[in-house]
Amino acid sequence: MDLLGYVAQALERSGIEHADRVLRVPHVTVSQQAPAQVVGDTPTGSSASQAPAVRARSGHHVRRTACRRASDALAVRISDGTAIPKPSLNDFHDQKLNAGDHSSVPNVPIETSQTQRRQSEHQGSQVTCLYSNVRSLPQASGELQKLAHVHKPHFILLVETWLRADAINPLIPKDYKVVVRLDRTVGSKGGGLLMLAQKHLLVDKLALANYNTPCVAEIVGYEFEGTRYILSYTPNSALAPKLFTALENYALDNPERADDTVYLGDFNAHNPELAPSDSPLDVAGVAAQNFATMFGLRQHVNFPTRGGNTLDYVFSTGCLEVSPGIHIGNSDHISLHISRDTRLCVPEPPDRPEVYQWDSAPWDHIKGHLKRELVAYRPVGCHEAA
Repeated sequence: MDLLGYVAQALERSGIEHADRVLRVPHVTVSQQAPAQVVGDTPTGSSASQAPAVRARSGHHVRRTACRRASDALAVRISDGTAIPKPSLNDFHDQKLNAGDHSSVPNVPIETSQTQRRQSEHQGSQVTCLYSNVRSLPQASGELQKLAHVHKPHFILLVETWLRADAINPLIPKDYKVVVRLDRTVGSKGGGLLMLAQKHLLVDKLALANYNTPCVAEIVGYEFEGTRYILSYTPNSALAPKLFTALENYALDNPERADDTVYLGDFNAHNPELAPSDSPLDVAGVAAQNFATMFGLRQHVNFPTRGGNTLDYVFSTGCLEVSPGIHIGNSDHISLHISRDTRLCVPEPPDRPEVYQWDSAPWDHIKGHLKRELVAYRPVGCHEAA
């Protein structure tokens, strides 16, 4: 909308009739003027170099005349004592969009641009984790690698790996590295914790040996971009209070990290107030409730994780999104997909070129195959080739 249209809108809002007639001013151009008489090759009255100046003066005269007429018309309304509504910038912006003009208006940003920018920033600030009680990593390794390939979580957190000095590389997904590994002790049943991260991420291992008790309260953790993730496991409900005591000691020793810590794992607790549970409240559930209340934590899992009970908890003071996954392997626990929104942009894995290791090729077998396939095969030395 140009200036004249904007003034016309103001006049119509003020109740002035025939606003278009008030602002109707002929657009004077050179072609509308009387033709100049030509004497020889040069026109009389004006020269060719003066034509643009005439056009510029005419346009300025038109705008000035229109504004003066609009001011006179508004003055009449003011003298009558009638209030004149003022068009808002929102009306001006809406008319620009309706007219097909999507250019930016000062102080009136286009909402779609902000929404798209927020969505793109939101996608890059999500830290995702895949958590599961696998009940033996060797039997769950195949499905775990498939899930990692499909969902590509930044971190994989596993409890009850049942590992004891096993080779780890064949069991973990490609492009992941071991951050923390805690195997079960000799003679114990169950147990074992494992934390994996994508290879390109910089992760710090936490020193939690003072809070860990084998076969009772197993605790490991790491820190990534200012957020600490504490993974825990206890074999039964009777030992769960000792696990929560160990976590309370850690939280009391690190009060400055209260808002930057996520506690998760298999706590074997039953508390219908914290999460759905077919079983009644037990001592482990009371310990879980006291732990959450003492440090102002919120429990984010709101669906059963094993049968009709919720044994796997996720505690934090912030906002997390936890959704149910599948049973990995023969485990009777479902997996959890955890997403945490951060203010940082999580880097994407870099493109890795293929590297051919020629020295590790079986050259003797290759030569033997060529000798059998070719009739007159004879290896050529370097001196003969020269």
